[in-house]
Amino acid sequence: MKKAILLFTFLLFSLQIVAQSKKEIIETLKIRIDSLHSEIKNRDINFEKAQALANSNKDALQLTISKLEQDIAFLKGQLDVTQKTNDKLVENNTQLTIRVAELKDSISTLQQNIEAQEAQPIYSDFDRKVIAAFEKIKNDESTNNMFDNISVERDIIKDSYNQICEDGCVSFVLTDQILVLSYSAGVAFMGTHIIDLNTGRELMDGKNSYVYVTDYNEERGLLKIQTSGIDSKGRYIKEGTYNLRTRTSQLIKKEY
Repeated sequence: MKKAILLFTFLLFSLQIVAQSKKEIIETLKIRIDSLHSEIKNRDINFEKAQALANSNKDALQLTISKLEQDIAFLKGQLDVTQKTNDKLVENNTQLTIRVAELKDSISTLQQNIEAQEAQPIYSDFDRKVIAAFEKIKNDESTNNMFDNISVERDIIKDSYNQICEDGCVSFVLTDQILVLSYSAGVAFMGTHIIDLNTGRELMDGKNSYVYVTDYNEERGLLKIQTSGIDSKGRYIKEGTYNLRTRTSQLIKKEY
């Protein structure tokens, strides 16, 4: 009987221990479940915060990307404008380079012309008249090239008599109004041209031009002239004068 009571007591105690152990386990599990719920809730909160932050960052990034895209579009537009401007500048530079080359050529040509003009003597109106009269007589076939080696600047001196003799003789007298060119190559060939510088007209007529000027008296305005020829008595010489003021000539009798 006692054994039965003891056994029942032991079983009852064991059941009580088991019941307490399950209760403690249940309580412990509840605590752990609450802890897990709390952790899950905290994680949900943190996830929502992280997601909100991510969304905010995403929006910021999208805004930045949109701004960058606008900047890129603007920069592309500026680049296009700059490229067009650069192309225009290159074209202008090419045109300017060509223009500079043309101007350099023009300047070079102008400098050459200036140098050529400076190298040429500067003639007065009087000088040009003298040169024109001289060239007229020089190119006259009747003078037989007697004046080819003569220079107006070197050989023709104003208000004086000058004579040059080589294969014949030529003489010159120049006044303010008249140029006298005379030549002689022996009895058969001589002549004198007297040119009015103002009109360019020949003053010595053909029948009186077969003379040679041998001297000049500036004070009296007289040319000393001579002519020669051959007649039945032989060779003769006639001397005389030509008055530049009255434009008349006078020859004395023949001398043999």
